[in-house]
Amino acid sequence: MDSSTNIPLDRVLMDGIQDMVFVVRVEEGPQYYYEFINQAAMKNFNLDRSVIGKTFEEVLPEEMKMLLNEQYSKTWKNNEVVVYERMLDLPKNGIVYIRSTLTPLLNHNGVCSHIVAMTKDITSEKLAELEKTKSLDQLMENKSRYRSLFDNTYRITRL
Repeated sequence: MDSSTNIPLDRVLMDGIQDMVFVVRVEEGPQYYYEFINQAAMKNFNLDRSVIGKTFEEVLPEEMKMLLNEQYSKTWKNNEVVVYERMLDLPKNGIVYIRSTLTPLLNHNGVCSHIVAMTKDITSEKLAELEKTKSLDQLMENKSRYRSLFDNTYRITRL
């Protein structure tokens, strides 16, 4: 294979994945340090490379810091994948719904040393789901009205 066609893995992760990718180093405490953030994450969360090496506490607003500490701690303590959904108000996009999958990476001692977060914008899915629920609620309400009208009409005609 011609080596000139090989694409470096960091470029694939940085530019080639449309979902938001975060790689976080875990240290005792636990403390979480950003090690890698791809372009999609930087764009959507209005971040830049200056956050690399910084903790959640140094970078995030209080509400986001609390949410992430809770979810990352579940991943770290249990060495299990954690998936959560959340509505967020992002600087560039306004209100969006996201689904994050946090995957622990274990070192040779079986201890979680890093967590990889893949975060996907699921706003269109959530809006469609909300619209479907609203439509079903309206359908049930109309069905109830129709049933009531039918029952009342039936009673009147029997008199």
